[in-house]
Amino acid sequence: MAKDHSSASTSGSGFDSTEAAVNLSPGFNQADPTASLSLLTSLLTADGGSYVWDPTDPATEAYLADLEASPDMAAMMPSDAEAEAQWQGLAQTLAILWDEPEGTAGSLMSALSTKFSSRMPQPLLNQVATQAQQAVISGQSLADQLLSCVQSMVPQLDPADWRVMARPLAYAMRDQRDVVDQVADSVAVRDWQDLGELEQARLSLAIARYAIDLAAAEQE
Repeated sequence: MAKDHSSASTSGSGFDSTEAAVNLSPGFNQADPTASLSLLTSLLTADGGSYVWDPTDPATEAYLADLEASPDMAAMMPSDAEAEAQWQGLAQTLAILWDEPEGTAGSLMSALSTKFSSRMPQPLLNQVATQAQQAVISGQSLADQLLSCVQSMVPQLDPADWRVMARPLAYAMRDQRDVVDQVADSVAVRDWQDLGELEQARLSLAIARYAIDLAAAEQE
């Protein structure tokens, strides 16, 4: 008769599956290894032979309440101060990942935010930054680069009107920021949604020219 090698090897080596499960669970037994092992054992040997997995089972709520009140669970739980410190660390990490893009894109978005955050919503500024980086390597004329950055922001505006408004910014010499500031200053300082279509278009073009100049400088 064939032997059950898996059973023999496990029992022969003294391998404890419960203890191994604890050791292989990152961070599970950091506070108190003995309490961790005891808690896991109680889960695996719960009344009825298994953990109560069904949330609709009437016995589940009582089972979980008893488990939370057990000394082993109390030993596992961090203090309020530890929990707060862990949450603060996680929040800071997420803020860095979400709000501070790395590399050239992040630098350009940061520059636009610093100069124009009071004039245009941040998602639109991020869009201009992304489009500006693509525009400077497109080989298009400066006028077309400007339009590629902003036309989608006021899609109902006639393309001919866009080109008329883009012309002075396209003809301005590179890094001639006085022109950018003059165009931006010609638009009333109001919330973006309170501006008219032509005002949104002029302001968008000024910001796009500023972004393209910065993106071009970073490409060099």
